[in-house]
Amino acid sequence: MRRLCFLSLLFAMSVLHSACEEIPPQIGECQTARVVLIEEFTGVRCVNCPAGSAKIEQLLAQYTGAKLIAVSIHAGFFSVPYPESVEDFTTEAGSDIDGLLGPVTAYPAASVNRKLFPQESQRPLSLASWAGYIASELCREPLVDVVVSAAYDSTTRQISATISTSSRDAATVFDAPLGLTLYLLEDGVRSAQLDENGVDTNYIHKHILRHCFTPSDGVLIHSGGDGTTLSPATRTYTFTLPAHMRAENCHLVGFTHYKGTNNRFDVLQATEIALIE
Repeated sequence: MRRLCFLSLLFAMSVLHSACEEIPPQIGECQTARVVLIEEFTGVRCVNCPAGSAKIEQLLAQYTGAKLIAVSIHAGFFSVPYPESVEDFTTEAGSDIDGLLGPVTAYPAASVNRKLFPQESQRPLSLASWAGYIASELCREPLVDVVVSAAYDSTTRQISATISTSSRDAATVFDAPLGLTLYLLEDGVRSAQLDENGVDTNYIHKHILRHCFTPSDGVLIHSGGDGTTLSPATRTYTFTLPAHMRAENCHLVGFTHYKGTNNRFDVLQATEIALIE
């Protein structure tokens, strides 16, 4: 009897332990054209955020072939720069998006395709759930295609960026308004970041949201719910790259998404290109 109780205790402990562990995704099970967008909410004063950033780099390495796109949004009370910071990474668009998809109640946190998953109470998700939700989203066939192109003049430092979207099936009818959003990101910025050992002034920040070409909640391209199909939509924007930003480290991220009617912000498809190929 004692042996039986001991074995039962071991089993219960193993179940409890496994419930707290992250379940890794099964890479390669789904072969779709889907590209998943993960928007990380972070800040230089967030001691746990380097662990979240490291997890995102691990996921990007797993999902080769541009199946996963990461954006780091510096917003909220953790994003106030240090005196040692080379600059302030916050943006008006980042604060808007934090409010749109938040509130962020615990860090590290990230939104996966801006979805409110049935099992969750909010869009910003804890680190342990990122991999599973990314895997499930990759199994969903996209309803639209998104294309981004850009031209950069190194003399004037002006960017001319174009984003286009179209339905993959011309007969598809969308029941809610759709929008387009276009981001400018920068990688490889060395600046202060709090970690478990203190303030690291040599920390390398990646995927930083620098600018939003469109309105922060996207530009409306389809009213939805009126029984009509999505007509191909194209928008072109310009932006002068600030002198302190390195064009060779910049990327553009574009995506089509629901515009928020009935609390739906889901990303339908995303794409990313380097500013300088």
